[in-house]
Amino acid sequence: MKTSVKSILISSILAIVTSSSMVAQTGQFDQWSRAKYGRPSPAEQIGLNAPQANPVAPVTAQPTIAVTQFDEWYRAKYGRPSPAEQQSLQIAQRNTVVAQPTVAVSAVDLAANTPAEHERIAQNYRNQAQDYLAQAKQHEAMVAVYKANPSLTAKNQAGTINHCEYFVAKFNEMAAKSQELAELHDQMAKNAAKN
Repeated sequence: MKTSVKSILISSILAIVTSSSMVAQTGQFDQWSRAKYGRPSPAEQIGLNAPQANPVAPVTAQPTIAVTQFDEWYRAKYGRPSPAEQQSLQIAQRNTVVAQPTVAVSAVDLAANTPAEHERIAQNYRNQAQDYLAQAKQHEAMVAVYKANPSLTAKNQAGTINHCEYFVAKFNEMAAKSQELAELHDQMAKNAAKN
């Protein structure tokens, strides 16, 4: 046999042996990946993103789709569904009707029975709303500072301003929801006092 053919055969055998030993040492690879990049490897991330049981969250049926070996490989390599799997998931989600709760309810809120408990919870929501409003004001001030800063490039200025404006809107929205929950618990306290 020619030397080039021998070298190709030897390199392919070495490649097969090396890849099979790497598959057997996924734990070592995960440790190496975490040490090098400071985050879990894509394969480990899939395990970390497994859904956790939450007794308060609504239970929804996950659409089942056929996952091919390519889809598994793509998810392990890129950390997201393949385009074909993503399209199948979107179609399945469109066809699935799920009743979403209007507000998230914690276990503490459900356990409240007396007017005093409802008043305490309402006060907590009012305090939370005040915190959200303070954070929104802080981001509004940051927007003003970024707009006045001449040393920022237009690209950086737009990115930071958009970031802060997003959080201003988000914190104002969260403050409004907390205020609504506080009013709801005030009403529940009044109803509990009547009974």
